[in-house]
Amino acid sequence: MASLQERAKKIEADIMEHANEEKAKYLQEAEAYKRSELEKAENEVLNESYERIQEAVADIRVRTAHLIAKRDYDAKRELFIKRQQLGDQVFDAVKGRLRSYTKTPDYEKKLVETAAKLGREYPLAQSELRFAPGDAALMAKAAQAFGQPCATAADPNIEIGGVVLVNLEKGIYVDETLDNTLEEQKDWFYQHSGLSID
Repeated sequence: MASLQERAKKIEADIMEHANEEKAKYLQEAEAYKRSELEKAENEVLNESYERIQEAVADIRVRTAHLIAKRDYDAKRELFIKRQQLGDQVFDAVKGRLRSYTKTPDYEKKLVETAAKLGREYPLAQSELRFAPGDAALMAKAAQAFGQPCATAADPNIEIGGVVLVNLEKGIYVDETLDNTLEEQKDWFYQHSGLSID
């Protein structure tokens, strides 16, 4: 029979083997737990970093959009001012040429023809024909061409020339002035001159 001492050694060896197995098992569990916790921490850090990056990107997009919108607005404003200046130069030049035209016999003829046309289209007594202050010498001829009894007056609102028919009784106001014609051309000019701002 095995001696007591051999049995004790066998029991001790079994216990040590069992203890080593348990130790290895606990070390594996500890290592798995450590890996799991590290993975969790890593994922949390990655998620936080991702969220911060997304917030930063969104903030950059908003700031960039504001900056682009402001620059676009400033550029359009500058273009609008430049367009206005160019348009004013063009229309000032045209206005000067029209003023020169009002000193010609062709203008006198056109003014008389316009008054006659208004008289045919609006044969109303108690009408008034209004002229540019510089056309005082032509008022009588135009009133005669109108063909109806009418009053005449200089209108300081008419800067260039032409005639306005007013009949208060019938509520009629017909503007056949060069000023009005020039003003009506501004929209057409800005649409067709290549100076539009879109």
